[in-house]
Amino acid sequence: MTENVEPEEAEAIQAALASTDAAEPAVVERDFSRPVRLSSEELEEVERSIASLVPDIERAMAETIGSVVPLELTSVAESSATDLFGEEETGPLTALRFEVHGQPAWVLWDNVAAVRTVESILGSHADIDEPRRMTPIEEEVLQSLLLPVAHSVLAAIGAEGGNVSVAQSNEALGSWEDAGECADPYRLHVAFGIEDSESPSVIDCYIPIDPPGRSAASEGPIELPAHLDRVTVEVSARIQGSEIPLEQLLQLEPGDVIPLDAKVGEPATLCVEGKPHAAGVLGTHQGLVALRIEHLIEEGEANHE
Repeated sequence: MTENVEPEEAEAIQAALASTDAAEPAVVERDFSRPVRLSSEELEEVERSIASLVPDIERAMAETIGSVVPLELTSVAESSATDLFGEEETGPLTALRFEVHGQPAWVLWDNVAAVRTVESILGSHADIDEPRRMTPIEEEVLQSLLLPVAHSVLAAIGAEGGNVSVAQSNEALGSWEDAGECADPYRLHVAFGIEDSESPSVIDCYIPIDPPGRSAASEGPIELPAHLDRVTVEVSARIQGSEIPLEQLLQLEPGDVIPLDAKVGEPATLCVEGKPHAAGVLGTHQGLVALRIEHLIEEGEANHE
């Protein structure tokens, strides 16, 4: 390192590192405007529980339809209900609305597919291509089809529902804010695909849940005394470094470039006032280097860091 690295050379080094990083698995960035409360392990466990109940849902729906319609669990993810339903009517809906933990929950089915299925059950074989409202009798059939879906998802997460009704409009669906002061937009989104050759469709469930071991957190954060509101703490990230020979270290000059052994997707430690506080992985957020928290480090664990 007897010579400084020219700006062009530094850019070339950075470009080479960027091309190497591009081959690494992308880190899914968290949108902090949306609630994310389950760890990846908890989410996988919920998905396994729901998947194990798919055959039960198929059998329950077959009792009404008269034949088994293949059902596939296509997605289990956390979501926010803040922008789930608009205020303007989007046409006739076919959905169930019920309550879980005092919060509204929904199971929605594509209108055309739902109407076509219900009409077939009632003996009609008309070709339905446009959404339409259901009659009271058709609503009862729809409820008998969607209730097993709701019950199975609730059973998988250890919850119970009540106050069930059929919703065919945005007004009937309501909003997450209907829960009043305790309203919480957090929802578990579970999607099922119906493999019907004539009318493949999707059933979407939006269920409020209490994550395991998080009941205390649901009561809200602890309020700090007013005089501590503006207290700030130093937060830093400890990443992997690079080893260089002592001879080269002693010859460092302004302009030299030392690539750090840290890539997107690799582990890093969050330190508060110099002490390890959480473990996570490196990523990016809105163009900045960011650390996605994986788990908090307990005091005893920190002593072994």
